[in-house]
Amino acid sequence: MAIVVNNTKQENIDILTTWLGKENIKIVSNSYIKDRISSKQGLWKGVFGKLHYFNLTEFDKVISL
Repeated sequence: MAIVVNNTKQENIDILTTWLGKENIKIVSNSYIKDRISSKQGLWKGVFGKLHYFNLTEFDKVISL
């Protein structure tokens, strides 16, 4: 299973799809958490985006690249 943010280049998604199959690609919005953080906390937006992975409890392992 590969988790891909929605602003990933389509050519990279196509490579992953060829390698893993379409059913094993999950596209997530990279703005889900970022949009909920105020501009005063701008420095932390990228860090909090990684917290989304902790919600993926249906998987045994999650690797973020």
